[in-house]
Amino acid sequence: MNYKMNYKMNYKINYNTNSKKDNTNSKKGFVLSLDSVFALIISLSSLLFILSILQTYKSVDSLPLQRIGMDTLTILEEKNSFFNQEQVAEVFDQTNDQICLKIDVYRENIESENRIESIIKTGCEDQISNTEYKMWRTIYSNGDFYYAQISVWLNKGVEVKTEG
Repeated sequence: MNYKMNYKMNYKINYNTNSKKDNTNSKKGFVLSLDSVFALIISLSSLLFILSILQTYKSVDSLPLQRIGMDTLTILEEKNSFFNQEQVAEVFDQTNDQICLKIDVYRENIESENRIESIIKTGCEDQISNTEYKMWRTIYSNGDFYYAQISVWLNKGVEVKTEG
């Protein structure tokens, strides 16, 4: 009978001792897990910040193309030549050979069945690019409203000319 009682007491003592060790280890494990979660959050935030900076620098390259598109729309509007293919082609030809332009003029709303004019710069017919910038302008002509969309992209088939 003493034997059984000692066994139970030892078991209880060992059980309590083990639970204290487990409790301490689980607290250490929680702190280590929490520490690694913070490290992961900081790492991902840093990565996203760096990628956003790199993306900003890529978008700066598009700024000249967008300005060329807006300037072309302004010139065509001032000349009132959206509906004259020869005048549009003349304005397009004044741009660099590396710049491709396409203008679409729509009546009422921007849907393909409402397209009145579609003019593309000579030499750019086969040069459709994945990086194409589109700008819009509303036109008021002859008592009606029209929408002009200009697309601008780089012509990959033309080599860059350097001076020297």
